Amino acid sequence: MRKELIEIEKIEQYLLKTMSKTERTEFEKQIGSNPDLKAKVEAQQTIMEAVGRMALKQSTKNAHKSFKLKALLTKLIVLMAIVATAGFITLQVLNAENSEKPTGISGNTSFLPRNDSISNFSNKMLEEEIFRISTQQDTVIENKDGVVIYIPANAFDTDNTEIDLLVQSALSAEDILYAGLSTTSNGDALETGGMFYVDAFENGKRINLVKDLQVDVPTDTKVDGMQLYAGEKTKDGDINWVNPAPLKNSLTPVDILTLDFFPPTYDVKLTDWGYPNKEFKDSLYYSFAFEDKEDVFEIPARPLTRDEAKLIYGKEDNRALDNSMSKEESEFLFGVNGNRRISYDEEIGTIFIGFLENNVHINPVSIKTIWNTKFNNTNLATKEFEERLVWIHKSCNQSVLDVYINNLDKPLYEVDLMVVDMVSGEVRSKFIEFSKRKDGKVELDDVATQKLSGYYKTKTKAYTKALLATQKTYWDEQAQKDVDQQKANTESVLRDIRNKEDVFNKELSINLCKVYSELKQNYDCNRKPIPPPKATYSVSVSSTGWNNIDKQVFFATLNRETTSISLNGKTSTLTYDNWIGSIAEHETYDRINVYNIPKTINSYVKIKGDKGKYTYKLNVDLEYETVVLAWNENQLYYTAKTTKKGEETFKLKAISEVDFKTKIKAKLGHINTMDVEIDYIINTRVNEKRVKGNMKRKKLRSRVEPIVFPCLSEITVSSDDPTVDSTSVELKLDD
Repeated sequence: MRKELIEIEKIEQYLLKTMSKTERTEFEKQIGSNPDLKAKVEAQQTIMEAVGRMALKQSTKNAHKSFKLKALLTKLIVLMAIVATAGFITLQVLNAENSEKPTGISGNTSFLPRNDSISNFSNKMLEEEIFRISTQQDTVIENKDGVVIYIPANAFDTDNTEIDLLVQSALSAEDILYAGLSTTSNGDALETGGMFYVDAFENGKRINLVKDLQVDVPTDTKVDGMQLYAGEKTKDGDINWVNPAPLKNSLTPVDILTLDFFPPTYDVKLTDWGYPNKEFKDSLYYSFAFEDKEDVFEIPARPLTRDEAKLIYGKEDNRALDNSMSKEESEFLFGVNGNRRISYDEEIGTIFIGFLENNVHINPVSIKTIWNTKFNNTNLATKEFEERLVWIHKSCNQSVLDVYINNLDKPLYEVDLMVVDMVSGEVRSKFIEFSKRKDGKVELDDVATQKLSGYYKTKTKAYTKALLATQKTYWDEQAQKDVDQQKANTESVLRDIRNKEDVFNKELSINLCKVYSELKQNYDCNRKPIPPPKATYSVSVSSTGWNNIDKQVFFATLNRETTSISLNGKTSTLTYDNWIGSIAEHETYDRINVYNIPKTINSYVKIKGDKGKYTYKLNVDLEYETVVLAWNENQLYYTAKTTKKGEETFKLKAISEVDFKTKIKAKLGHINTMDVEIDYIINTRVNEKRVKGNMKRKKLRSRVEPIVFPCLSEITVSSDDPTVDSTSVELKLDD
């Protein structure tokens, strides 16, 4: 018994003088020290004096023993004036289409006649709420205590277009006491959860009800076994509760879009992983839609490692395993008539062992089809179905979901019984538990049921084709972009080679011109250098000549080594100095391109680096400029300066993509193919973001798949981290 109820009972025992002397003395001490308690005692005394009937006091006292005092109650004992034959049931339609909003008027004006055969003195103790409503429209009203009443069109025996509806309620113990309402049925005490009174008047005269009203009383929890009683006025003015009828546990539909139809933990997990957006969650979940038994599992295979083969086959076997296992392999691994197969996603690093049959997974396209306002005001748009859907997902059985969808005209508990034999274990026990609750249904006519069934079948097929087509189109586009990027990468490599050759040939010409000049030999500085032959003959040479000079200059230029060449007492030296470029905070960039550009040649050499250090040998007879272009996912960076021998550090500055395309391109445009290189960098950066996004998407799909398909057995990456090294795997098989 709750504290408030105990307190009320003590107050009544005190006022009725049924306490022992010791209890009374102690209670009076509490009254003297507790002003709040004193006020409650005085209020209760006033109520008892106003009621003035000891029989009612005793009846109320007995009823207190079973009161469960709550702010919201569900157990109904109905004080019903105008509907002696109407079976009130839990409200089914909270928002009827085209319903008119009633005008609520609360005041002292009463339509209740004196010496009425229906109402009694209790009505005078409760606040009257009068609503002016249309008789031609479905109407929903809610009173101050949260009692909601659905009045269908033409529910009353009248030709008037408007009537007055009077509503009173006593849901709390205090209101029931104050109104002096009895809680007995033919002398037997009842456990009550509240009472309400409904009456209707036309120009001040009572009118009869010809259609059932539907009433919803708010509650914290539902209690089994409650019945609906009608209030009958006795000769002495009391209300006797008669004609008990079991409550129809009808369903209260809500906006279906406010429900959670995702698999268990899907919504919470994605939010925890940094994906709170509902549209993204929908898109990802629906991307798992499949049309037939092959769709889900068309994943690239690869040869198993020795360890993986040993785990799976029980012996060392490094053979390749494609997507279609042989009958012998299937029977060896899964037993006769095994219906699973193994495949491996090379990029994600996951080996999948998946069921082939459709009905062992809930198809996301089915959820997409029913999670739609078309199914508002059906069994599916209820909290009760949302509860079941958690376990439908756990059943991994599409047929279970289909049974609920195809039987919208049946009470939920009947459908529960239909699926009990389709599931097993904990899931079966849960559906048995659901069936015992006797959850009802949302009323639908046969036409509505047929239309929704047809809609479901048509839309499921349409959504499936659309989703699969969208997925195929997306990944086809990604594959084409991969091909385009590979082509661009190849062109970039060839461009680097051509530029390097161009720099070499021009530098070789400069070196030859210098050496011949310093050796006082005739040489046409404009002639094209003759490269050394690919094959050579060994001959004896007794004197130096110009061919030897060309060869020495060629290899000095090729190897970028300081070399001295002598002829007829004269010497010419080609000098190369070491250069090291260090990029500050190199680890913050996704990629760094370093170019050394001989100013007189106007071609570039792209320098290879390691951990932010780039090395090159500078020809002391040439002036160089070093250009550094770098980027990460969010930003482009640039710097350039005259190159000096030794080691120097480059600090890059952030630059906008617009400036990168315009100012930097203009600044370096005179350098051979640098404008093409800048375009390539911009496009490559965009492509890298695309590739990273796809990789992230695939890893997220790998992480989400066990949630979407909880009965999918798999060998998975052992860590919950989607970025973990995919070489670490563990085998997970269903028994």
